This record gives sequence, structure tokens and C-alpha cells, in this order.
Amino acid sequence: DTDPGLAALIAQHQHIAASLDFTAFTEGQTVSGTLYTAREASFDSLTGFYRTVDSQGRVLAADGSLIAPGEDGYTKAALLDSNRVTALDDLTLTDNKTKDTSFSLTEFSFLAPYAKVTNTETNKTNTFFAFDAANSDGLAHFQALGDNLFGLEDTLGGGDLDYDDVIIGFSFNPLST
Repeated sequence: DTDPGLAALIAQHQHIAASLDFTAFTEGQTVSGTLYTAREASFDSLTGFYRTVDSQGRVLAADGSLIAPGEDGYTKAALLDSNRVTALDDLTLTDNKTKDTSFSLTEFSFLAPYAKVTNTETNKTNTFFAFDAANSDGLAHFQALGDNLFGLEDTLGGGDLDYDDVIIGFSFNPLST
């Protein structure tokens, strides 16, 4: 019977996949806040967020078609410049460090995290998404650890399944128009 608040609204689909739901917002509404990141991992990760058209992770391809996680071309379509969220892109962090960054967004879709992880021993890079079917091993690499708090497992095949290699969290300010 009470308003659960902005953070709960944005977190409402995180039981499906690690994602942020901005579909309730309209043009002119800006969501701002603080992005918190932390890293405890040997592998270097570049993380960011991309737009999906629904809570199932479908993305808009360059030709206007929709591609679901696991379908051919998903990685390319998800990481198109038009799908990546500039304010939440190219996030990097040194091992055993934390960082707080202010952000401001005007979004109307779902935002899901991705990570490009480089194995420093083999120099091979894997790209992981919030949707299991989009990952080359078919496993979850992002997990919701709480409302608007996500953890990354950065190893192909599941690694140690601790989901604390990179932590990404959000604190939202009241809406402004």
C-alpha cells in the first residue's frame, strides 16, 4: 500500500536477469545517481551496459530486426554503439579497488550489463552478458546480489561461482524532469 520507491521500480525484473528496468520513464525524465564498482579479480574486465527491448534480453540489430540471447549475431547487435549506454560504458577498475561515479540517464528501455574479460595468462578475451543463453558457455556470468547490485563471475565455465570478481551497484537520486 506504499510506494516502494524508485530503486524498487528499476529492480522489478532482476529475478529474470541482472538488468535495470527503465520502461516506466518518459521523455524528459532523467534518472541520476551514483554507480559503485569494485573489483577483486586477476582477469582484466571492461564492463558496461547495453539496451534490450524487453526483460528477456532481445536487442535491436542494425537492420531493425530483433535478436534474442543465444541467436546468431547477438553479441554484435548487443554491442552496437546504438545499443550501448554511453554513461555506463567502458568501465574499468584496477584489482582490489573501488570507484564511485556519478551518472545521469534519460532511458526508456531495459539496461543489461556486459563484460569483456581478458584472461591475463592466455591473453584471450571472452564477452559475457546478463542472459545465460547469450554466453558462449550457456552459464550465468552476472547475478543480482540485491536490488540494483550485480556481481560478475569472470571465468568461462563458471569459475568459482562467487560472482564477486566485479561488483556493480546503483544508488538513485529522486527523479528530475
